[in-house]
Amino acid sequence: MAITPFTLDEINVFQGTDSSPDFSNGNTLPLVALPRGLTHWSLQTNDASTFFYSWSERRIQGVRATHQPSPWMGDYGAALFLPVLADHGRNLGETAAFVCREAMQATPARLDLTFAHTGIRLALVPTAAGARMRFDYPAPTGARVIVYLHEGEINARAGVRRLAFTSRTTRPDGDVDCHYELIFTAPLRSLHELPDYGASRKGARAYALVFGRLPAGRLECTVGTSFISPAQARVAADREAGSSLATLTARASAAWQNELAGLSVDCDDPDRRRTIASALYRAGLFPRRWAERDARGREVHASPFGTPGARPGALAVDVGFWDVYRTLFPWLSLTRPTLTGDMIAAFLRLADAAGGWLPQWPSPGHRRCMTGTHSDLVLGDAIVKGLPGFDPAAAYAIIRRHALEIPPADLPVGRVGLADYLKLGYMPVEAGGHSAAITLDYALDDFAAAQAARTLGHTADAVCFSARAGNYRHLFDSKTGFFRARHRDGAWRTPFDEFNWGEEYIEGSAWQYRWSVPHDPDGLAALHGGRRRFVRALEKLFTTPPRFGTGAYGKEIHEMLEMADAGFGQYAHSNQPVHHAIYLFAAAGRFDLTEHWQTQVCDRLYGAGPDGLPGDDDNGEMSAWYLLATVGLFQSAPARDEYMLTCPAVRAASLRVGDDRTLEIVRRNRPGTSVREVLHQRHVVPSRRLTHAQLTSGGRLEFR
Repeated sequence: MAITPFTLDEINVFQGTDSSPDFSNGNTLPLVALPRGLTHWSLQTNDASTFFYSWSERRIQGVRATHQPSPWMGDYGAALFLPVLADHGRNLGETAAFVCREAMQATPARLDLTFAHTGIRLALVPTAAGARMRFDYPAPTGARVIVYLHEGEINARAGVRRLAFTSRTTRPDGDVDCHYELIFTAPLRSLHELPDYGASRKGARAYALVFGRLPAGRLECTVGTSFISPAQARVAADREAGSSLATLTARASAAWQNELAGLSVDCDDPDRRRTIASALYRAGLFPRRWAERDARGREVHASPFGTPGARPGALAVDVGFWDVYRTLFPWLSLTRPTLTGDMIAAFLRLADAAGGWLPQWPSPGHRRCMTGTHSDLVLGDAIVKGLPGFDPAAAYAIIRRHALEIPPADLPVGRVGLADYLKLGYMPVEAGGHSAAITLDYALDDFAAAQAARTLGHTADAVCFSARAGNYRHLFDSKTGFFRARHRDGAWRTPFDEFNWGEEYIEGSAWQYRWSVPHDPDGLAALHGGRRRFVRALEKLFTTPPRFGTGAYGKEIHEMLEMADAGFGQYAHSNQPVHHAIYLFAAAGRFDLTEHWQTQVCDRLYGAGPDGLPGDDDNGEMSAWYLLATVGLFQSAPARDEYMLTCPAVRAASLRVGDDRTLEIVRRNRPGTSVREVLHQRHVVPSRRLTHAQLTSGGRLEFR
């Protein structure tokens, strides 16, 4: 065996970027950033408000400071930078420049490219709260840098080497200000506004920064960003200004090398190695660590809820709990438990700033998006696993509040339709859309609440929430074999079409939500008439033609098209609701079928290229699914302390677990054959399941 670590050059930051609003192949950005960094940097190919980079577009409008966690959530506090010459165009379309991909080098730690028609070379390295950019112009005179803001303005005088501005993003849920401080290695000769740049977008402004004669045509710019104040942005810029580009590159590279060091594999397929390395990169970008270092080096943050000033500690933001509870947090809690516990503590500070409710989709503040209160799953899982670094009682208080308290009407927090859910055991159609999906989500959230309560000794709560975790049964229709919506009087919502998307479901149909009981697979199998019938029903998921009705959406949304294109029947791996479905075969005793479909999905839907990810890789969730499949592990349900052991996708792997221990994983079975048994520390694992503590103790895991 030759287990070898990954290098930064094996990461393709462009994986998944060949996407559009109509069809997702990852819906990612080519981000150059530190792991979970405050500010990310991306190329921009168009001025769309969300989908501002596409691999298929060959002309670059500039490099963008971005905080966008998902195109569906939008960007905030952004700014665009483009080096040009004196004869630059009048708008973004005219100044956009062709960049030869073969001459471009991009890793998470550094971007190097050359604009073909001007010969200007750009290098960018991310820092803790900004970046260093270097511009090499073909001549010592004529240097310009265009700065473009969606909202905001710049004021500066000639002769200075500093520039400060604020990029404001106006949102219904609260404005966000990102402050910038730029330090140049040459003084400004002049600054003037470019009125035509902002003509297509209300409030947008662009400026040309003009520089005099540059020694050897080189100009460097240190960028500091802050959500606290202009003064704090100045602190961030000053902190990095004295370091060379080479030193900053080494720091950024070391940070990413530490992420990659968590997994080494024995694999001689270069494309698979690149796919795994790129998945490690994607799983290391979010949640965003919302923290800055003040002048005394203390970690501080700005409140996303309008309270000015600096507050101690870090928050964790830009994370969709509906997505990440499934695979990203099981992966992180296994491989980086201390880091994960620190994130939980940051979530608790966020909830404290938000009045005791954890935002459903913090980006960075309150955003209502998707269904359930799935932060309960992340917090409950951390409590059950005993992760370090946070207060379990405080975490449980948030879970309990979500489960029992009617949320305030003026905030997008808590559980929609909770009063009906508590009274009826399900959310009725009259309480709002997606009622079946929401009921299934609440039952799962209640399961996590029960597990957390039991762990902390709250017996009465555990009994209450355990009973509520079975509420999914209220919506199972034995005649059709699907979960369906009900009215307040108990009648089924009609008409019923198993292929119709939306309405009582969200981003799916009855086929995708038929399996939404990961916490009670035995109970789900019983509803289907026992394990054998349940397995047959699961097999139909993959063989039923990928029909769909547009339903309440009124049009073909991209998730529908991606399911139809994938070739797995109604199994829509391009979206999260079915990500556990393959593993229900194993829960019913058919590990062979789990391993068959896991292999098919890994081999057919994932790759290292611009179209190498299925659907939306929301905050690295798709990538984390692939990482777990690569090493043969899958957590059966959040807040259930067990990982299923399935056939790894590589011959051998060395996995960092428990922060400082190693789990050696070896696959002995021949390719294409089922695993007969699994050994941990030379002992047979009869159930093919291990706890978090067993896995994080390290040792050897052998598949035969």
